[in-house]
Amino acid sequence: MKQLRRLAWLLLFVDDIFFLLGLLIIVRATFMWNEIAGMYALGIMLGIIGLIFGRKPPDSARRR
Repeated sequence: MKQLRRLAWLLLFVDDIFFLLGLLIIVRATFMWNEIAGMYALGIMLGIIGLIFGRKPPDSARRR
């Protein structure tokens, strides 16, 4: 029963997890291509994540 509650809680954030994993793969591939371009990609991705969390904070009632 406890495992089902954990799974249900995890499923609430599955879209965020896949989103962050996708960003991680993009940044990693850019770093493999060129280190400077990777730094730019990392900065852009962190800016995007900051904007998303700024509009919908994780503890917000609007989020879910």
